[in-house]
Amino acid sequence: MFFRALRLELQIHRTRLLVLVIGVALIFIASDFSYYSQLYLQNFPESRVTPSFWDQLAHSFEGTYPFIPDRANTFQIPIVYLMQHLLLLISLGGTTESCLGAYGYELFTRLPKRRIWWYAHSAFCLFVSILYSFTAFMITAGFSFIVQAGLSPSDYMGLALPAIEPWPGQEGIQIFTLLLTPFFVWAAMGLLQQVIELLTNAWFAFFVLLSLVIAGAFSDSPLLFTSHTMLLRSYSFEGSGTTFQQTVTVCLCVIFVSLVVGLTVLPKKDLLVRG
Repeated sequence: MFFRALRLELQIHRTRLLVLVIGVALIFIASDFSYYSQLYLQNFPESRVTPSFWDQLAHSFEGTYPFIPDRANTFQIPIVYLMQHLLLLISLGGTTESCLGAYGYELFTRLPKRRIWWYAHSAFCLFVSILYSFTAFMITAGFSFIVQAGLSPSDYMGLALPAIEPWPGQEGIQIFTLLLTPFFVWAAMGLLQQVIELLTNAWFAFFVLLSLVIAGAFSDSPLLFTSHTMLLRSYSFEGSGTTFQQTVTVCLCVIFVSLVVGLTVLPKKDLLVRG
């Protein structure tokens, strides 16, 4: 029954998934081309550099340093960071309400227990996070292949980030940070958004998560996990800031709490009021 519910989720939200893939492609193609143009197309021939796949990824997740209020410092808006997270919130926004409303009768008359749907819906959010990460990496790899850039970790040149910590870090921690941090952060964001939507409504959940994203742009607190995708805040690359282990711990806690709260609230909720 779980897989049947998950299949229904994928069918119901297939248009959202397509929009997500298109949005990810646009964001990362724009980021990759902008960086390639900056280092290669706009440079003199003797100064041209082709950023590797890993340098392109590092640039896309570079972010900004935490804002320190000071007359000498101006806040740099991490535009790519905001676009990446905003796309996820838009893609998942309203998915809980759509299942409980317009599609609620179809779903819950086919399932013997409500919690099966919550497990399936949570798995759908995890799937979206995997799809998001995979698409971003494939787009960047495809762009790197087209411009004949290096794809091996040994091709990393440290172009986007200061070479404070040597690549790839102790036991390859920088590679793990670069590849896995976005998934953990987006998975936690997705589950938290859905449980808030279950408790309140889609718009309130959207603005709560958007507030966390904006707050994360200013602060480097480990609890503001939305900012963990910015590598300039990462201990693995900068020698200070949030460690990969802290990211995994905080995100797993958010995922677990969201799952448990959903399982607790769902049996008491009148699911078919909307729609």
